[in-house]
Amino acid sequence: MDQRLAVKAPQTRTISSEHRQRIQKKPKLKLKKIEELGPELEEYRKKYATFDDIYKHTLGYYFLSQYIRERRLTACFDFINKVDVYRGLQKPTKRAAESALGALRHVALIQSSGEDDGKTQMRTPPNALPVEEVVAKLREGRLDRDVFDDCYTRVKQVLVSFYAPFLKSNYFLRFVQFMEYSGRQIKPGDLQSLAPLGQGAFGRVVAVEKRDTRALFAMKEIPKSVLRKHKTGWMCLNEMQLLSRTKSPFVLSLKYSFHSERAVHLVFEMCMGGDLRQYLEKGAFDLKRSTFYVAEILLGIDHIHSLEYCYRDLKPSNILLTQSGHCKISDLGLVVRLPKPPKVLKHVAGTPGYWPPEIVARTGTYPSSDYWSLGVLTYAMLAGKKIPDPLDGKRPGDSKKRSKKGKRQSRKARENSDFKRWSPFSSHAAEQKVAKKDPKMKYIDATIKFPDSIKGDARDFIQKMLVIDPKKRLGGTKGLKEIQAHPLFK
Repeated sequence: MDQRLAVKAPQTRTISSEHRQRIQKKPKLKLKKIEELGPELEEYRKKYATFDDIYKHTLGYYFLSQYIRERRLTACFDFINKVDVYRGLQKPTKRAAESALGALRHVALIQSSGEDDGKTQMRTPPNALPVEEVVAKLREGRLDRDVFDDCYTRVKQVLVSFYAPFLKSNYFLRFVQFMEYSGRQIKPGDLQSLAPLGQGAFGRVVAVEKRDTRALFAMKEIPKSVLRKHKTGWMCLNEMQLLSRTKSPFVLSLKYSFHSERAVHLVFEMCMGGDLRQYLEKGAFDLKRSTFYVAEILLGIDHIHSLEYCYRDLKPSNILLTQSGHCKISDLGLVVRLPKPPKVLKHVAGTPGYWPPEIVARTGTYPSSDYWSLGVLTYAMLAGKKIPDPLDGKRPGDSKKRSKKGKRQSRKARENSDFKRWSPFSSHAAEQKVAKKDPKMKYIDATIKFPDSIKGDARDFIQKMLVIDPKKRLGGTKGLKEIQAHPLFK
């Protein structure tokens, strides 16, 4: 089994008053002077030649919105934003449609008066916006994705007509300055260590402050000597490659990475809410809270799967919470790229009690392997503890009366016995030795003992996620959509 590369999840800590005073002061960034930009300006103008190029860029969007506001075109910008939100919903809602309609009416009102907030003349499309057509469709309950398309195109033309002047404005110059600054390579001296957050067998996590912006981050430090000793460099590389591609709000974001003479440093966003394990130690969650967490974790897992990776280490301590209470999947040290069928990965990895039977028995690793672990995690959230091992007390050497060397004797007794039964819910890593001898999983015992508190849709969801055959498991063939259709998420 893979040794764990990652360390314990960051714990919640109180920011000192001294640090609060520092972060309240406006940081001074050493940006390039405009006259120093030279050829970079033209390169950026070519790279961001269209309105959409800037509009879809996080930093570019900010400076474009500032420019639009100065031109008194905020209503137009607000409308296309709300339509984009409406279109982006998996299932368009009446509330989102009404929000976009309200913004459209505002644009139409400005157009009819020929003014924007009574201050500046606005360039208007040649024809009036067909607002009533949109209203009629929405009254009929037609929440089609294209219901705003005609109006969207016309309003966007207004904004696009201002894009050429934007490329010559001070707002675009500021955008280039910040892009040049953000593109520079970070160095160890750019970060100040504040406090240790966690310690593991392969490294540690510390809270750091970026000196120029005073932003807080969590930095994982992995000594190179440890990578060489345990031959786990591939795990570190896997994690970095995947994190460089992830763009999900439910997967912990890698902000920077660099290496010093002694260690590899991964700098992540800071999650001030702690991890799920901390809260589960205080007791089980109610159904509403658990379902919320499961839904967010599921979206994070699906994003990892979309990049053709399997996560393989889903458990409470690897789910961090933001300050606002949203989930972030962390600790991607055990992720693995899934081979193209018919090839199958038969490598054992994960955490005892959470790993799926096909991984323990070395019969394969699939996207649905993560769904099994999610089923176990769902049970843990609702029950406040892991699924009990159905074979506990039944294995050779499991007698309650043990000598001082009882644990060692128990392990030896089992290894020398003909006991063939095994369970994926066992907390012992040694279970894989028995499971390895049972690739067809004839002797598996995956009996689930539910407490009375887990019932109805929640119990049905867990049972369908914990089907032994990975292909028959909920989501095993149709993935995310099949799971989202379960009544638990209605």
